[in-house]
Amino acid sequence: MTMYMVEPQLMASVNVMILDDAVGEIRDRYGDEAIKAVMFYGSRVNGYEKYGSDLDCFVVLNEGYEQDVGMEISYVDDTELHVIAHTPERFERNLKDSLAKTSEHINTTVFRYDAPIGSEYIAQVDAENKHDLTCDILDDIAYLARDVESDTPVYFHRNDVADTKLVQHVLALPVLTERLERVRERGNLPSMLDSIRDSYQPALDRLEEEGVVRKVEEGENPLYEYTGHRGGSIFHNPIMKGFGRKIVTPFLNVYRSIEKRGSGDFTIANLGRALKHGPRYVESILEESVFNLDYAKKHREILVPYQDEGLLFQGMSVDDLIDVNDRLQRLRRERNALKEKIRGDPC
Repeated sequence: MTMYMVEPQLMASVNVMILDDAVGEIRDRYGDEAIKAVMFYGSRVNGYEKYGSDLDCFVVLNEGYEQDVGMEISYVDDTELHVIAHTPERFERNLKDSLAKTSEHINTTVFRYDAPIGSEYIAQVDAENKHDLTCDILDDIAYLARDVESDTPVYFHRNDVADTKLVQHVLALPVLTERLERVRERGNLPSMLDSIRDSYQPALDRLEEEGVVRKVEEGENPLYEYTGHRGGSIFHNPIMKGFGRKIVTPFLNVYRSIEKRGSGDFTIANLGRALKHGPRYVESILEESVFNLDYAKKHREILVPYQDEGLLFQGMSVDDLIDVNDRLQRLRRERNALKEKIRGDPC
């Protein structure tokens, strides 16, 4: 089963000793019998860390250790270690949460991870997630091919599936664009994208066994023919689904952020700040959503003629997405400042 791990050239930007010491810290905290898996993710694993960046980690606990579920913060070699302990059910559900992704729950789709403990379990969960994500793209292909004659082949490349899902998630959570830009600036983007694309291979192998797709060409970026049912309702329209993600996700992320802070933090001052800055915050979300929808229309998934043999599904481009314009970047920075004001945090 394919597993994408931290590569040697990427580890050059990560203090290996910190990760090793963090594993020891986690073992001391929870005990080997309690730990089902450990998964590091985020900036220090993917090479977009800044000065003072923390080390992010999921710990999956075995049955019987539910009392240890929660978040722990400690320090390893002067680096802040953020550990979120989950039951397997909660961990797997969060990774598949398609409506309100947070940056920490999107890592197996957009960024790499390192699993020093329980790597086989993590790889299995990741493969299941990639299967569901691939099926979502196949629904798009089925809808786009609804009016295509059944004897006209419809093809797609594996990397188009991976890149399209990555772009969709980044559009739903735009802060990820800035992180991808930092990865690219450090020269790590090509290898990171290659590893993410490779991680979709088990899903396509499974779909081939299920008879939904047929491999036509081998290689680093295999070509497949979609052999499933063509059609679907308006809800399978890629643009409609994309619109839902781009409008709904930012609002749900705001709600979850407020929910995490707890109702005890809410005061009259919070309400006043929300009334003062809230309208502009909502307006900025809508402005960004309009931009993203326009981007999706210009770079949408389409079927194009392919070598006089049939039609090819053309996915969305990661490189085009990263090259966002300055106006959108300013809008994001403004919204982050507004969010801090509404919460009452220092800007």
